[in-house]
Amino acid sequence: MNRALSNATFATTSSIQDWYEAHYLSVCSGMWNAHMVSAGKNSSTVICTSQSAGYTFSLAQIFASSSNATQPLPIDSSSSSSYGTLDTKAPLILLVIGIALTGLSMLFFLCGVVIMLVTHTAKMRLGVLRVAYLASIAAPIFLTISSAKITSLAEKTTGTADVNVGGVAMAVHAWMERGFYVFTWLGMALMWVVVGLSIAAAFKFASALQIRDPLSLGK
Repeated sequence: MNRALSNATFATTSSIQDWYEAHYLSVCSGMWNAHMVSAGKNSSTVICTSQSAGYTFSLAQIFASSSNATQPLPIDSSSSSSYGTLDTKAPLILLVIGIALTGLSMLFFLCGVVIMLVTHTAKMRLGVLRVAYLASIAAPIFLTISSAKITSLAEKTTGTADVNVGGVAMAVHAWMERGFYVFTWLGMALMWVVVGLSIAAAFKFASALQIRDPLSLGK
């Protein structure tokens, strides 16, 4: 749902790829096939490497590990080794919690329906539905915070900086695709709409249950 895209174009052949793309659990990279007549404008090789959960993507480390990188840090004084660095730990933890709460709410809603069909114990089924309801509200909160966090961190990685690779000054560009914003925040908006509808439905359901269920009336 969330990613920062970093692209580096170099005039000389090196172990550094033309572009890098950071995901939550992997980093993809590749070289543009501009030298191929049959290749399209955006044709590129693609290699993806799995990463441990909560890893930190760093262009500075990539440059430093290159055999041809003699001065891997940005040249201009306004930049630092933190340029192109994306820490995925906090957003990933929040994302996992949000997904877990979403699954929990669905499980308890289903359990509540089953209990409602097979038992007449109002207190038990209402307790299960309350847990599901609270989890369904907490889930989009954590997912929204996660989306805001990764958006903020990814925005800080964007921009242009000059680096010295193999004694040659080159420009590195980092940006974030618009699709990130579209899918992330439209998804969040949809979840909050669902929560709003569930709140309205919960009040109607509770009112109907209190009227129709003799147990809830103390009979």
